[in-house]
Amino acid sequence: DVLGMPVHLPQEPEAVLVGVAVLAAAAAGSYSSVAEAMRGMAKVGSTVYPKPAAALQEFHAARYEIFKRMQIHQQEYRALEAAALREGSVTVAA
Repeated sequence: DVLGMPVHLPQEPEAVLVGVAVLAAAAAGSYSSVAEAMRGMAKVGSTVYPKPAAALQEFHAARYEIFKRMQIHQQEYRALEAAALREGSVTVAA
């Protein structure tokens, strides 16, 4: 619901085992690529469609905006710290 995108569920209940088999088949050369092996071995079971809710979408949009701002602030903090370490004779133990 958060991304507004449908989710395709695997037909096989043990999808992790199918994933391992897909990777093994591609690695063994039975298929030319992982994507080809997926098309040949894994099947879509059902699809879950998002239930749009304006309030929920607004909430997650706000959370994403907070996340982006925190990323910018973290970069600023790291730059300040790096500058302080370059200018002084401070050593920081790892």
